[in-house]
Parts: sequence; structure tokens; C-alpha cells
Amino acid sequence: YFSSTVATGLPEFYDDLNKYSLESKSKEKLYSNQKLSLSKIILIKDEVFVMASDMKSFGVNQNSDFYKLIDKNFEKVLTFGKSASGSIGSDVRFGSYKNNLVYKDDFYFIGTLNDRTCIYKFDGENVEEFFKPLGSIDDFIFYKDSLYVIGLFNNTIQELYEARLKKDDV
Repeated sequence: YFSSTVATGLPEFYDDLNKYSLESKSKEKLYSNQKLSLSKIILIKDEVFVMASDMKSFGVNQNSDFYKLIDKNFEKVLTFGKSASGSIGSDVRFGSYKNNLVYKDDFYFIGTLNDRTCIYKFDGENVEEFFKPLGSIDDFIFYKDSLYVIGLFNNTIQELYEARLKKDDV
């Protein structure tokens, strides 16, 4: 799955959603209404969701909401309206990171929440603050019963941290 726009020489903020088949080497256009600016494509339980903005209230600075693809159109599932990426600046970061993943049929992503970043969890219907330490998370992964995060905490440079989770948490 990927988003695309047609190059016209002018800035374009609305995206089409496409699916590329590796087997047939063909592209299928799934959405092309030009009413949403897509920021994240999410696949949960064989359903396609996106985080997107209609840009009606704040233009390119508007935060995204959750939409579900139904019959080549997007229907809003949930108003989120918060930051869906880390925006805490620093001059000690190294590299770039993915910042989101699907794990056990839930979509996890990093967002800025007041004075910190947190990991949010979206299950296709609801979103919740899953992990919100005091600091800045750059990337994360689940492994066995632990959550591993790369982040800036306690006035230190980036380090790898392990958070042991209860089996029912994830």
C-alpha cells in the first residue's frame, strides 16, 4: 500500500491510496477523491485505515484523524486531532526512525503529548495512551514480554530502555 500524487509542478497536499501486487506487478487505485491528506497507512485485521487530515481547519498544520477504507472511500472512525509524531527537538539524536508498527492486531505510534512523547495504541475503533514516560521516545519495538524504546530520558543522550509489561498489557 502506498500513497501518491500526480506531479503538476504545483504543491499538492491530497493523496491517492494505491495497492501494488508483487505477484501480478500491477497497481490498483483504492482511493482518489482528493479530499484527504494521508499521513499514515495502517493495516489491521485485513482492513485498511489511514491517519489523515481534511485540512479544513488549520491547513497543512492540522493534526490527523482515523479513517477506514470502505468501498473506495474513507469514513471517519475516530477524531484524534493530536500530534501523531514526535516533535520534541534535540541536537543529540542520531539517525531516523520508523515511529509506528502493528503488533498483535493493534497499531502503535509515537505522538507528542504536552511536554513528552507517548506511545498510542489504536485497535481500529479506539485510541489510548499506551506508554507515556517523562521524556522523548524516538523508536520502539515489542519483544517477548517487554517493550524496548530508544529515547532521551533524565537529561541523557539516546539510550535503549526496556519496560517489562504484564502479559495482559499487550
